[in-house]
Amino acid sequence: MAAVKYTYGDGGDSVALSKAFTTTAALASDIVDMRDYDGVALQLIVNLQVDTVSVDAGVDNVVASTKVFSFANYTFTGLVGATITISGAANSGNNGSFVISAVTTHTATCSTASGLVNETFGAGVTVTVTHSETAAKPTGTWTVAMSNNYTPASNGSSYGQAPSQGDFTDCSALFSSPAAIASVTDHGSQFVQPPGHFSARSFQITFTPSGGKGTAIALVYCKSWGK
Repeated sequence: MAAVKYTYGDGGDSVALSKAFTTTAALASDIVDMRDYDGVALQLIVNLQVDTVSVDAGVDNVVASTKVFSFANYTFTGLVGATITISGAANSGNNGSFVISAVTTHTATCSTASGLVNETFGAGVTVTVTHSETAAKPTGTWTVAMSNNYTPASNGSSYGQAPSQGDFTDCSALFSSPAAIASVTDHGSQFVQPPGHFSARSFQITFTPSGGKGTAIALVYCKSWGK
């Protein structure tokens, strides 16, 4: 009888963790059920923090001669080096991404911007600020913990455990291919998997920030060639 391939993570179920952080509180993923699989690969991503600016239509504006953007509802303090991205402006030269070179409380100067046109922004304008300044660079550590007695709530109780309870052991060192899980010193992505078959009832991924701001994302792909 031919082996049957089972997979997990071909769609939206691949997202085990997607959480923003501004403190050092640990972020834990959903618990992944491994009972039907014997192989797993993880993509561990830390993105920079992105803020959505609430545009005050008819008030917020850009002055082309000074390259100053003003947004009454957003505070730019400390955000030199961050990037402001604008779409939906009436003048195409005002749409794009611009690096902030100087700030006041509610204004951002983008000295390297070109093609700007004087404009007071309307309600259809979308603005985001991506934090890339040194003080906000995300740092931290990823860990992976396994359990052979975690019981999903849908299963009732087993192994003497109450539903949604179990014992977990840090097995991060098993994820060593193509390289060990690295400490996070800035935004970026890393792909890791055990070098051979991997068997566990359940596992959970945790990102523990040590500084900065951002979003931690863990993508999971599991497969099995037989059941």
